[in-house]
Amino acid sequence: MLIDYLHKESLDVKKRNLIVLPDIVVLLLLLVIVCLFHLNTTLFWNINRVSEYTGSFLWANLTILGDALVAAVVIFPFIRKKPQLVWTALMAAVVAALLVHTLKPLLDVARPADVLDNDLMNKIGPVLHRRAFPSGHTATIFTLIGVFVMYV
Repeated sequence: MLIDYLHKESLDVKKRNLIVLPDIVVLLLLLVIVCLFHLNTTLFWNINRVSEYTGSFLWANLTILGDALVAAVVIFPFIRKKPQLVWTALMAAVVAALLVHTLKPLLDVARPADVLDNDLMNKIGPVLHRRAFPSGHTATIFTLIGVFVMYV
């Protein structure tokens, strides 16, 4: 009985992994294209130019979604009904934070303000020059989304 249950659980996990796999392949392919054709700067200027039309308000508030405090507020309501989701999110957040804070100083990737003309770009908030990658905000939101995807 227990073996049948564990086998069924294992098959469900494999099905979920197969559903996510095409998305991962597409994202990796896009990353390879950006790197091979050196599209980083072009993409930055195009996205930065959009802020001229959408205004700083949108982007300043959109970045808040990547804050750890906002992620905690989003996950907190599940503490009673889905405590395993909360614990998974907490463990994933610790791993993500360790990775980000270990890699940032090691890689020390320059931010756009350090390598591009500051007079031409739209800036929101303080101008930072170093440790652009990996992004803590991106790691937070993808960790949170990843945990929710696992439980859906």
